[in-house]
Amino acid sequence: MGLFFDLAAGFFAGVLASMGLGGGVVLMIYLRMVSNLSQLTAQGLNLAFFIPIGVTAAIIHLKNGLISKQAALLCIPTGILGAAAASLLAAKLSEQFLSNIFAFLLLWIGLREILAALK
Repeated sequence: MGLFFDLAAGFFAGVLASMGLGGGVVLMIYLRMVSNLSQLTAQGLNLAFFIPIGVTAAIIHLKNGLISKQAALLCIPTGILGAAAASLLAAKLSEQFLSNIFAFLLLWIGLREILAALK
């Protein structure tokens, strides 16, 4: 039964991620709460999961004309630098601190979405 849930979580996260709707959040919650992985391990697996998902979605979105090439050329190098810096930093932070940051960001984003929907 565990394999079924792992496959379902991966599929659901991939679908959401391909639409730009937060598949990483879904996968992180699953990896932490259901699979009981450590925060850093879950983050690493989450990132590795999204490399092929992101490339596939980007190719399809590019083919459909949904990506601004000029914006992508500006965002990709800075995103790579930010990811490298944050990965090095995350390896030096405690599990509890990383978990707290993740929880805070989830709450903050959720609150912003609720407030935006109420307007």
